[in-house]
Order: sequence, then C-alpha cells, then structure tokens
Amino acid sequence: MQFLNLFFVTEGGGWSQWQAEEEEGPLPSPKPREVRPKSRPVADEVLPGLFISGHHFASSLPLLRQLQITHIVNVTTAANVFEGSFVYHKIPIEDDRSEDLLAVLEPALLFMHRALSNDARVLVHCREGASRSVSIVAAYTMRFEHLPLGRALDVMQTRRASAVCRPNASFLRQLQSFEAAERQPATAGTGL
Repeated sequence: MQFLNLFFVTEGGGWSQWQAEEEEGPLPSPKPREVRPKSRPVADEVLPGLFISGHHFASSLPLLRQLQITHIVNVTTAANVFEGSFVYHKIPIEDDRSEDLLAVLEPALLFMHRALSNDARVLVHCREGASRSVSIVAAYTMRFEHLPLGRALDVMQTRRASAVCRPNASFLRQLQSFEAAERQPATAGTGL
C-alpha cells in the first residue's frame, strides 16, 4: 500500500496537506490540515510583555486592546496605524540586505527596555513578523536576557511555533556583529 501526499497553497498564503492511501478504486476522502499563513492576525509573546506580529495584527485595534498593548515598534516603512492611541517607535527599514540594522538598534532597544521596565506591553511588528521584527527582538534578548544569537532565535521560534522566524542573511550577519560587540566590556554612554 502506498500513500499519496498532496500539498496545496491556500488563499491566505498558508498551506494544506492531504494524505490518502492509494488503493484499487476511488481514494478515501482526504483530511485537510490547515497551517496558518506566516502573516496572520496573531501576536506571540516571546518574553513577558514582549510580543511579535506581522502587520495584520498591528492594524487591528481590537486585537491590540485585547492584549493590552501600550507600546509599538513599527519596523516598516508604512505609517503608524493608530498614532495617538499607542506609544510608537518607528524604524523605517525594508527587509533588504542593504539596510543597516545596527544603526537602528540602540534607540529601539532603549525604547523597548524602558517600556518593559515600567510594566508596559510592547509589540514589535514588521510586514510578515518573520525578519525585521525577529531581528529587533533577537537583539533585545541578546542584550537583556544575555542569550547568544542562536539561542535567542531558538527561543523565538519555540514561542512562535506556527510562524517563521527567519531574519534575512544580512540581518543575521549584523546580529552576529552585535553579539560580538555585546561580549565586549560595557562602555560608557550607551544609556542602558
């Protein structure tokens, strides 16, 4: 007996897998297994009070209020959706290897750390919630949770079981440089 595996891309950008046994005659009815697309209106809590999502979640006022989000790090070139309703920190970069992630990290990490130190709830989002936002949160966990880069990414992937955590190759190289710099003795003037 053989199995027939079929994979389909769904309208929402996710995928379904159907499996059926091949027998003589018609195939039995397949049982679909839906997997949510990587950009979905869901936020995942990576650390207490620190969430990651894609743009869909960050554009839903009811969902933001449901999680009691107070601060938002917008890592896109798009406008802040609810300016005046939340405290925003804007990082207008693209998910492109030419972007200088290191140039935007310090202000973002300071914003996040101050908010989380005051029991705020912070959402970091980009378009898909997979590269830019993951890179920013990875840097945060490296600095404030004292995790190496690989472990920081593993923690995020574990907490975001249904989403992809995949910083682009340039961001990964820059995070490796950030990790090496974090291992150096602290210098005055960082503000942290």
